Amino acid sequence: MGMGELELDLEKILQNLEILVQQKDGLGLMDSVGRTPPPDRMPTTSLIDESAVY
Repeated sequence: MGMGELELDLEKILQNLEILVQQKDGLGLMDSVGRTPPPDRMPTTSLIDESAVY
């Protein structure tokens, strides 16, 4: 792969990234890289709490 081909590939990647950023912004999504993950949720189960059944 020559230097010209590499430059073209990088340009395509940059264009795709710019399109993705525009779509993200259009959807109102936020960057979350490096942010604290959301708090853990209570685990779900398919078991029935019989004390709650009447």
